[in-house]
Amino acid sequence: MSNGVQHDNSQAPADPSKVKHLFVFVHGFGSSGASHGGNVKERIDALSVKQGGWMYIAKCNCSSWKIGTFYKTSMGVEYGGRLLAQELQSLCRTLPRVDSVSFIGSSLGGLYSRVAAGVLFPPQEEDTKNSDSPQEEDTKNSDNPKKTSNTALPANVKPGFFITLATPHLGVRCLYREWNSWLLGYIPTGSELSYSDNNTDPLLLRLAQTPYLSSLSRFRKRIAYCPVWNDGIVAYASTRITHDNSKCRKEGEEDKDKPPLKFGQTPLILNSTKTDGSTNERKGDTKAYFAGDAKEAIMWKVINGLQSLQWE
Repeated sequence: MSNGVQHDNSQAPADPSKVKHLFVFVHGFGSSGASHGGNVKERIDALSVKQGGWMYIAKCNCSSWKIGTFYKTSMGVEYGGRLLAQELQSLCRTLPRVDSVSFIGSSLGGLYSRVAAGVLFPPQEEDTKNSDSPQEEDTKNSDNPKKTSNTALPANVKPGFFITLATPHLGVRCLYREWNSWLLGYIPTGSELSYSDNNTDPLLLRLAQTPYLSSLSRFRKRIAYCPVWNDGIVAYASTRITHDNSKCRKEGEEDKDKPPLKFGQTPLILNSTKTDGSTNERKGDTKAYFAGDAKEAIMWKVINGLQSLQWE
């Protein structure tokens, strides 16, 4: 790991020995996280510093130049997620008392975080009897320029909270089928988000199966925040991990029962599973927002895999 990605030393906490709970903010496509990431950090640090909390803004997939950040975030979700895993392992070596890591992933950053979580927090032994761990997959993939074998965090460092902000858990394929679907296939990130990276075993499907799913299950809570209405890039259904996009308000539509949130208000958190853990989704629903898509069958597998876990 000496040649791996190093963390950003300029963000070092005042006293590394006091950090027990590490929060990690992960930016989205073409973003450095400097703006809203900085706002989140200010709130997190203020609320949790007495309990040993401290927030770090991930930098491995961004550049000092906007075009550089666009290029890095175009290199692929899996690629960026494994770089994130290396960056966080480097960071944790400088925090002698850290015992918990939580992710706050904004948009694409939520998918980076799911990849990194699979590497940093490998599933328990009983969950991997019939599947390869993310570390073992690395050793088989000689084309991966950033192999991340042996990057799991020490056993005393546990998964904390996993939070996503408008993350396209189901991809963005259906939003781009009209005029710019051709663009997605030209960049690794686009092909992964549109299920075009592999016809039978795309990344988004693998992230919704063991071992990645088992790693995600280890977190104390999984929380998915959704757009108040369709923001034009990430569909409501994709962020909420559901087939139903009908609850998403369209631009210009009024909804007196659900007025826009004001700063300081507690947002509505949606639960995508029943209390017994069973799914609410119905395969083959003709009203699903992705109905008729060529990858519809795979998308249902992704939904059912992710909804096997409890989300808020």
